[in-house]
Amino acid sequence: MIVFLLSCTTEPTPEPASSSAASGLTPLTDTALTRRISLDLRGVLPDVDDLEAVEADPAALDGLITDWMADPRFEERMVSLYSEQFQTRLEVFETRYFDYALDPSREFEFERDVADEPLRLIARVIAEDRPYAEIVTADWTMASALLGDIWPMSREDGEGWQPAQYTDGRPAAGILATNGLWWRYVAAPTNKNRRRAGFIMERVLCEDVLNRPISFSGSGSIDIDIDSLIWQDPACQSCHSTLDPLAASLFGFYWYIQYNKQEMTTYHPEREVVGEDLLEVDMAWFGQPFGGLSELGGLIAADPRFSWCVAETAAELMWRRPVEDAVDFASIAALEEAYLETGRMQPVLRALIAGEIYQAGGVTDEAGAATIERERAARMLSPDQLHSTVEALTGFRWEEDGFDQLGNDTWGYRVLAGGVDGATLTAPQPDPGVTWSLVVERLAQGAAFHAVSQAEAGSPPPILEGITLSAPPDEPTLERLHFWLLGTRADADWLEAAAALWASADAQAGTGIAWAAVLEVLMRDPDFVSR
Repeated sequence: MIVFLLSCTTEPTPEPASSSAASGLTPLTDTALTRRISLDLRGVLPDVDDLEAVEADPAALDGLITDWMADPRFEERMVSLYSEQFQTRLEVFETRYFDYALDPSREFEFERDVADEPLRLIARVIAEDRPYAEIVTADWTMASALLGDIWPMSREDGEGWQPAQYTDGRPAAGILATNGLWWRYVAAPTNKNRRRAGFIMERVLCEDVLNRPISFSGSGSIDIDIDSLIWQDPACQSCHSTLDPLAASLFGFYWYIQYNKQEMTTYHPEREVVGEDLLEVDMAWFGQPFGGLSELGGLIAADPRFSWCVAETAAELMWRRPVEDAVDFASIAALEEAYLETGRMQPVLRALIAGEIYQAGGVTDEAGAATIERERAARMLSPDQLHSTVEALTGFRWEEDGFDQLGNDTWGYRVLAGGVDGATLTAPQPDPGVTWSLVVERLAQGAAFHAVSQAEAGSPPPILEGITLSAPPDEPTLERLHFWLLGTRADADWLEAAAALWASADAQAGTGIAWAAVLEVLMRDPDFVSR
């Protein structure tokens, strides 16, 4: 109860005097904005020195953004961010770790590496500020040591994820030529790659064929063959006239036998011509004929819908809400222009960060109900942000038998913590809930006790560096922790309550538990678990 009450006494983030009456939004304070940007670009909190620099001179934030985009953690963050869009992080694939004779201790590693292959390519393109069209045209991919061992590819030497190339004859098509993508978006033989074509249209063009309004006239016979119906019914043709010619280009990934390691591991160049026969159509991109997967990426990159989708996707991921055409058209158009000027993603991210919607910290008294419902001034940390932030502060990794507990649902709590599993939940949880609260509580407890244990063993993690555990906290120490973890200055009431909590816990269980209690309170604070 003391922990809960102390969390609630934290001073609310003050709103600056300036606001936009037209939009109904008020901006974050400079330090709160700095905190949000660091979490969104790197998945960790800014240093106290960075917060103080921006507090003294808001213009310092521009230099920090440049530095943060050069930070290796920027690339890692882009992997997690774009996993919400491409949703490849499944728990179980049709081929399992034991099919490759891997030890059970590597199950999570296998599943995560397979899922992250296309995401790593996207993140590397963004981090190196390469033309973003490479995500669908590159003749390379990214591979971990594990993938390099089990898949037909040559991989650059080095630890971690490295550039690689497949050696089985597949064409250059960026993520569209990766096992990781098509293991996620499998297509049964009867589907004939239509599901995969639908993925390209939905996730790469933001053109969702499944949501097109159609009206079936009825075939007049229950015995009619489904393929015949597709070509006879105009309602079917409203989608299939574009879907099927695209699906015909993906048959190098057509598996005659599902759940077969060899079928799924290797590309099949000899099957590229099968699609036109099975679907009874010629390959075409919205009516424009083309010669196969090797040409598809260029057609996608040149399509005006691609650049619009680049902007819309980035906005949804950074705004933490769906784009509404009627409200957000001008904002998305400006982001698309930022993309078209260079063909790169970093300028788009900079434009997003500078925008009023991203920087919103609240709403005005005059804001309408629609604005209040739509805008997310306080945005929950995603499970991966919780993981990376807490680990950076305390060194605590919440794992069980090799499974990241905030990165899976088989043995962990990713969905309960508000995350996306890519199968049953395809959008992050927007608001706190009971399960989310329980996960945060256990995470904070585990991290706090781990930090204290490490400090007692002589290896204090960053959150406890320079702190003497045997002594009660002085005001400067509490003020620094509050500013660092929450991004706001502590008031007198909070300082008094924190000192009282430490003293009470010390009297009952000793100084180590007292420090763990203070750290737990900070990491359960609403301002810590949001940005």
